[in-house]
Amino acid sequence: MDFRTTFDRIPETFDKYRSRYCNELFTEIITVSDLNSSKDVLEIAPGTGQATEPILKTGCNYKAIELGENFTESLDVGV
Repeated sequence: MDFRTTFDRIPETFDKYRSRYCNELFTEIITVSDLNSSKDVLEIAPGTGQATEPILKTGCNYKAIELGENFTESLDVGV
């Protein structure tokens, strides 16, 4: 079994039951890294996009790599 894609088989269930990160975490990451429209960001394994939306709101040049085909189809980012 390839565990790298285990959760990709059930993206909605994965997103429903996984832990959520607090807003303060994203605020700290964005502040410390000085994210803005002049920065490039590479997100590895965005999954269902929990961290993606706060990163996109900075206006940075965003790219992502996701192995899970079902995750990319269910990525829900409402920026």
